[in-house]
Parts: sequence; C-alpha cells; structure tokens
Amino acid sequence: GRRELLGILLALFGLNALGGWLWVSEGFPWRSPESTLELLDVLRVSVGAWDPRLAFGFSKLGNLSSYPAALALLVGSWTSAAHALRHGARPWVGTTALLAGASLLVNPIVGGMAILVVGVAVVLFAPGLRARILLPLALCAAPGAFLALEAGRGYGGEPIGFVFTLERVALVLAPVSLLLAPALFGLRAGGSDGERRGRVIGLLLVATVIPLALAAVVELPYDNQYKLVRIGALPLGCLAAKGLFDLLDAGGPRRALAGFLGLALGGGVLANNALGFSAYLALSTRELPLAESSLALAPDPSAGGDAERARAYVWLASAVRDERPRPVLVVDVLAERPAVFGTHAFTDPVRNLQGHAAAAFTGMDLWCDRPSQALDARAGGLVERLEVVWRIYREDGELAPGDKDRILALGRPVLVLVSGGGTGYNAGLPDVARKLERAGFTRVRDFARESVLAWPADFAARLARAGDSQ
Repeated sequence: GRRELLGILLALFGLNALGGWLWVSEGFPWRSPESTLELLDVLRVSVGAWDPRLAFGFSKLGNLSSYPAALALLVGSWTSAAHALRHGARPWVGTTALLAGASLLVNPIVGGMAILVVGVAVVLFAPGLRARILLPLALCAAPGAFLALEAGRGYGGEPIGFVFTLERVALVLAPVSLLLAPALFGLRAGGSDGERRGRVIGLLLVATVIPLALAAVVELPYDNQYKLVRIGALPLGCLAAKGLFDLLDAGGPRRALAGFLGLALGGGVLANNALGFSAYLALSTRELPLAESSLALAPDPSAGGDAERARAYVWLASAVRDERPRPVLVVDVLAERPAVFGTHAFTDPVRNLQGHAAAAFTGMDLWCDRPSQALDARAGGLVERLEVVWRIYREDGELAPGDKDRILALGRPVLVLVSGGGTGYNAGLPDVARKLERAGFTRVRDFARESVLAWPADFAARLARAGDSQ
C-alpha cells in the first residue's frame, strides 16, 4: 500500500524533478506571468537544455485536447494489464483491451503506446497468456488503427523522422533522471509470489523503456515526441517508489542510500511543482482578452492590440448571423504577421499550428484558410485559392476576372475583409478595397483602417442598412 501510494504520487508529480534543483540553483527566480508565452518563460528556468514542454507534469493534464483523455485510458489499461498478466482472468483481460483500444481511438500516440506496451509485456513475461490477451487486444485496437490509417492518407503535415545522437538521449533522460536511480533498485521481484510479481515489474519496465527509447530516436510531427517522455515517466514513478522502499527494507547502508535518493528526488519534486503550480495559479487570475456571449466569442477591443480588427470581427459575426445561405469570408490569410489582441497572437505565422482567427471570431466559413493542423496542405484547390488571395492583397492592378469568378463559384454571398489605404494591417500594400470596388464589390462598412466589402449587390444593400442602424 505504501509503495503504491508513493508510486502514484511520483507518477503524477515526479517529471522533471531535476528541473526543481535547477530552479533552486538559480536562486528561485519567479515572476507572475500575464500570458501563456510568459508562463513558458517562467517555467523555462527549470528545463536546462531539454524540451520546455517537459518542465511541469501537470501542464498537459489541463489541455483541451485528446491527450489527457487518452492518457487516463492508457493508465487504466496498464493498471488492468497488471492484473491480467498475473492470472489472465476476468474481467482484467477484457478491460485491458477495451481501455487500450479506446485510448488508440482518442489519440494515436498515447493509444499506440498503450497497445504496444501491453503486447510486448505479454510476449516477454507471460508467454502462457499470449493468445488469451493478444487476441482481444488486437480486436479492440482495430477501430483505432483503421482511423489512424485513414487520417494518415489525408495528412499533409510534417513527416515522422528518425534521429539518434547521444545528446538527444541525454535530453530525453534528464527530465526523468532522478526517478531512474531509485527505479533501478526496484526491478527485483521477491516473495512467495515472485513469478507473478515479476510480470508486473516487467510490464512497468517495458512501459518505461519503450516510450523513452522511442523519444530518443523518433521525431514526430510538431516535435510531439516529448509526449513519449511524459508517458514513460508514469510507470517509472511507480518503479522508483518500489525501489526506495526496497532499499529501506534492506537496512544498513542501503537504508542510507534510500535516504539520499529520497531527499534528492523529493526535494526536486517539491521545488519543481512549487514553481509550476504557482505559475499556473498566477496565470489563472488573468483574464483572456476575449468577450464571451451566447453562442459567440470575440476579441476584447479594450485589451489593446488590433482594436479595429476586433470591431470588424464583432460586426461581421452579428451582421451575417441570420443570413441564408451562409456567406463566405475572404481574409488575408497570408499576412506576414497575425492580428494580436492584448498580449495573445491567435495564429502562428511560422508553423501554422492554427488556422486564421477570423473563422473563430466571425463564425463564418473562410473561402480560403492557411494550412494548419486542421487543414491539410494538400487539400484540393488550396494552392490555387492561396494564389488568388496573394493577388488580391499583394499585387497592384485590377482584380482578374478569373479570380473573381473563382471566388463567386460557390454560389454563396461573399464578404471580403481588408485594411484600407495601405495602412495598418496591410501597410505598404495596394489599396485592396478600391481594387475590389472597381471589380463590382460594394463597400458596406468601414472601421477606420478596416473595410468590409460584399457581393452581390442586394446582399451588400442589406448589410449596409444593417450597419446604418447600429
């Protein structure tokens, strides 16, 4: 019981214990972060040269993504597998397979580790149970594997790569280094039930080694291999707890060694989590520069930044709410810098982790968006549409008839958002609004630097009247 309780605590809090000592050695530097970027800067003091996303174990558990849910299913699967490997009886075999398969459905990286670890552990440590466990595991993995393969066929982002250097291995092991030392002393299985206990220890060992080894040699899209280190830290925390208690029970010099390792690990864990939780607590008191209302989310113009663009988004969301068919919006998705509201940039101009902010803030379909995690770079017609956007917002001269026909080809009303007079958002660029007016679009609303133009004429007239009444 004591081992299991400490194992749970170290699994949850033990990641980057070494970073806690780095923070201490720097003299406890800390400031109250006011944005997510500042939060990363606050935590970066505890990561040395390794990935800053490994600074604080709890940071990923609050993500609004598939990762936390898949991780919970992975932990449930491995916990069930610890029972299934011992005796192969109900309900643990079925629970192991169902939870691992569900994890794969939710997130292929996390679920892939759940399936792979259980499969390897069964083959290595429970040969008599292979058929009993591997068959239901394969059946439950099939739906998730099918979805992952289907997604892979349409994936246009970064590829998976393989790199191996000793420096890379060191950067993978550093965040879990203080867990590794006591874990080495927890690999012995003793007692009258030694063989079955050995299977569980083997499962924990495989669940540690496979993710960490893969993190050292695999480059996942968007550097997601850091998630493998996080996964490996969970079973490693359980092994570290067992190792500490085994050393204590051995007595003599080993008890002193347990005290030294426990102090090193415990001190690092306390310091690192003090830094992490205090930083997140400070950030939680800061309001995002967003105005929330029923079925609508808008940037808060009072928060500073591009207030005129914020006003344009708010007006667009309101003006087209009841229009049928729904209009499409043309916006400069190729802008060299994203619009900034307050201290937050809602797009990444370098790696395009997100699409253009206009889709979220107006509730409209974009005629063309930038490639991102949500939009495959190989989507049909995307290159041609991006070229049209470039010609509209970047080139002088008249709007080509072919470009206009392409924009109107959907048969839906069209709105175009531009910055007027070659200032502000489009500084040094052509006067796009006048170019569009000469092509037959109608200006329906001006916001100092921002202008909204519409097509066709009757749609533009309705919006203009709506604008006059506001």
